Amino acid sequence: MYVLGVDPGVAKCGYAIVSRSTRAIEVQEAGVIRTDKEAPLPSRLLQIFDSLKSIIACQSIDVVVVERVVFKTNLKSAMAVGQALGAAFMAAESASISIAQVSSNEMKLSLVGDGSADKWQLQSMVQRLLGMTHPINPPDVVDAIGLAYCFLSASDVVRQGWKLS
Repeated sequence: MYVLGVDPGVAKCGYAIVSRSTRAIEVQEAGVIRTDKEAPLPSRLLQIFDSLKSIIACQSIDVVVVERVVFKTNLKSAMAVGQALGAAFMAAESASISIAQVSSNEMKLSLVGDGSADKWQLQSMVQRLLGMTHPINPPDVVDAIGLAYCFLSASDVVRQGWKLS
């Protein structure tokens, strides 16, 4: 099974293709889609959409897992994440791939055991779970890997309870 984890953002959109075989969960590819802050918003969203669509076309992706937007105190940031989330939805939908959403707190609770874990705790746990010796950077990639890992490590019963669209 191949899962594309997406940490949506307009300036930086983290992504990771994570696979599960009978032996292990492994990262196949991970990176960040960076957009030009001087470009108009529609152009930036199109770049995210096109990049994710290209990534999906290169692999046999079974599910796209995105971070569910939870309202925060910074409305401007929440709006930008929501707009990038829309580009990810469109890329998955245009390829007829199911989409699952997981909040950052749910992911951290699942992987670290603490829904309010900080970035460094999450990074450390993701590295440990994957048996990696080098730090994973930037945090957008850690989050994308974490989202995909969370989905792949969940039991079938738990995954059935997730809203796949």
